[in-house]
Amino acid sequence: MNTRSRLIYEYLSIEQKMEVLKNLKTDYEELQKIYVREGNDYPKIVRQVITDTLDRWHFEIEDLEDDVDEEVNAI
Repeated sequence: MNTRSRLIYEYLSIEQKMEVLKNLKTDYEELQKIYVREGNDYPKIVRQVITDTLDRWHFEIEDLEDDVDEEVNAI
């Protein structure tokens, strides 16, 4: 994961992190639907970029969920 993006999250409140997580999940699901529906219409390199993006977002979602869970449990 990009260290720079992780540093940004340190400055966000729990509410802001939850909002980012919600938006990221929505974008992830939308891109995944587009890829399933139209993926074969794109050149191989575009498909690779999309799958790489989906993978990165998946890990980002997992990390953010862990951060939020840790903060909620610490309260």
